[in-house]
Amino acid sequence: MATVLRTIGANIRRSDVWLLLATAALTLSGLLMVYSASVWVALQKDLPNNYYLVRQGIAVGVGGFALLVAAGLPFHWLERIAAPLYAVNVALLLVVLLFGEHSGGAIRWFSIHGLNYQPSETMKLAIILMLAAYFGSDYKRARSLKNGLLVFAVLIILPAALIVKEPDLGTTLILFVSAAAVLFAAGTRLLYIVAAGGASVAAVIGLILHAPYRLQRITAFRDPLSDKLGQTATYQVKQALIALGSGGITGQGFGLGLQKYSFLPAPHTDSIFAIVGEEFGLIGAIAMMCLFAVVAWRGFTIAKYAPDQFSGLVAYGVTAMVICQAIFNIGSVTSAIPFTGVPLPFISYGGSAMVVTLAGVGLLLNVGARLRPDAVPVADSRRTARTQSARKTVVRHRTASPRDRVPGRPTIPAQPAVRSIRSR
Repeated sequence: MATVLRTIGANIRRSDVWLLLATAALTLSGLLMVYSASVWVALQKDLPNNYYLVRQGIAVGVGGFALLVAAGLPFHWLERIAAPLYAVNVALLLVVLLFGEHSGGAIRWFSIHGLNYQPSETMKLAIILMLAAYFGSDYKRARSLKNGLLVFAVLIILPAALIVKEPDLGTTLILFVSAAAVLFAAGTRLLYIVAAGGASVAAVIGLILHAPYRLQRITAFRDPLSDKLGQTATYQVKQALIALGSGGITGQGFGLGLQKYSFLPAPHTDSIFAIVGEEFGLIGAIAMMCLFAVVAWRGFTIAKYAPDQFSGLVAYGVTAMVICQAIFNIGSVTSAIPFTGVPLPFISYGGSAMVVTLAGVGLLLNVGARLRPDAVPVADSRRTARTQSARKTVVRHRTASPRDRVPGRPTIPAQPAVRSIRSR
């Protein structure tokens, strides 16, 4: 235990300052926005006006502890527990469908003494660790059809099917994007990426056509201001755009937005970015997106210069998970993409999402603390190792030709010719 504590302290001291500052700024901003956006929601339910703020503060505390633990754990421990962690999360996804709490037509949570736990959130990290451990142990697997793409498909399809059953298509998309980022970073063939992407698009289209409300979201995206679809299909998108537009350049001021007063659905969860734009304007919205850009910059940089294959793949997957989730949420609120119902990392209300996101940042800090000043990008080191291991030297001796013979001198055999053969 003392060793782990010393490792945590050492890793935090050597941690990436930019990533740490961006994470702290986003988390504190999230607490402020949850309070501003949830006051009216709490009062409507006869709850204290700081009800959601307190619960989110507890989640931040637990997430901060998870960040410290993830920042100090030896990575070889994580590699060993990746498979059991994956199996446990798959089991929890199955159990939640049987005994989970029903809310809003979905079964996604366990409710324990008023606190909710969503297994699909922890599944995001579990699938990243599982794939990173599998492909990190042997770089050749990613380029194999049998040991690469098919194994990837088996590992991703089972949890994805259970999450779709809840139903939660948005989280399923994030799960797939995170897993695909690991597969791509592991060095898989482009053909396999195209095949996996094509199969995923076909599956998403089938799921959309199967559920009328999803099809309405696509239609509403094509014409968000139309009244032909009725209020149900376009109402949330319209109110989000009204909130963003009314904020102008500088915003209405903290706590002074009006759309959260029963106009905008889910103002403290899925639609919280609209409240950010309304109360802090275009400047505040851009500032928040810049903080996410810093997280992306530092996360992918850490992944690129990770000290080993497993750490690099984990860093790529975690960064893709956070950034794609932010893109999906902001794109939905601004009507740049169809509405997905994905929360905004660090900002939206939600305990499970907050804890998982901060734990993921802890993993990034852990990898970043172990970077060396002379670190070589993981892709370059993997390519060099693959070339050296696959190279075979074939020495061919040739006899001297008549043109090489000089009268009066002994014939000197030519130097051996070296040819490198790269095994495919």
